[in-house]
Amino acid sequence: MLHEAGPGDRRMAAAGTGDALELSLVNDPRNIAVAAESIDAFCVAHGLAAEIAFEVNLTVDELLTDTIGYGYDDDGERWIDLVLRLEGGALTIEIADDGRAFDPLQAPAPDLGASLDERA
Repeated sequence: MLHEAGPGDRRMAAAGTGDALELSLVNDPRNIAVAAESIDAFCVAHGLAAEIAFEVNLTVDELLTDTIGYGYDDDGERWIDLVLRLEGGALTIEIADDGRAFDPLQAPAPDLGASLDERA
């Protein structure tokens, strides 16, 4: 199944393979909503509660927003791969991209004394 991915001829490819959902998304924020629709359909098809679908979508939305907004040094078109897999009653989410790496354990501690506007 293919969905229009925003400007240009690029498309978002989606493949549902049994207990897995595999998406390749162009780094366009509009594709987050398209991914959410696919995730909702996957959850419904596998009998997952609406609360689980909501939590998965919230998590994926945050990860994709950060990747698209902060992971690239240019405005070029990039691809982000997303896989949801349901195995043995556990749902896993894997996101792969070629953006700049971020290790939160290596980030400097925030200045909690500074106002929110002044914090890095």
